[in-house]
Amino acid sequence: MKRINQTNYSGVLPYLLHHCQTLLYLNQLLPLTLSAPLQPHCYVANIRAQTLVIQVDSALWATRLRYEIPRCLKHWQTLFPTQQIEKIEIQVRPLTSTPNSSAPYPKPILSKKAAISLREVANTVTHPKLKGVLLRLATHADAKSGD
Repeated sequence: MKRINQTNYSGVLPYLLHHCQTLLYLNQLLPLTLSAPLQPHCYVANIRAQTLVIQVDSALWATRLRYEIPRCLKHWQTLFPTQQIEKIEIQVRPLTSTPNSSAPYPKPILSKKAAISLREVANTVTHPKLKGVLLRLATHADAKSGD
């Protein structure tokens, strides 16, 4: 087993600690530069080579953030005149789902009344494909639903 030379890593740990503290500080300042709807969906992921990396929940919020980049850049440049941020990079990182939420939406339930209505409409339709689709859809009625 190799022995780790601690002198080689003496400069890495303080750098990582400083970088993490910087990211925490930038995340505290980020809401000041964004509009209210964007604030809960964006966070600073990294800062590297004059580029601020912001991660968002979805492509929708990435698009909204792209419209605000010029204003945000000006704001960041006034906040940090010594460290010129010339570019904002946007990354989409969807929120992870919880283990209990394997199906995000409940399965739709077709009532018996709706199934009867679909069959009645299917009997009046002359188009054979549409009639078949309506009848197939009517077979999905839940036996438990009694309305």
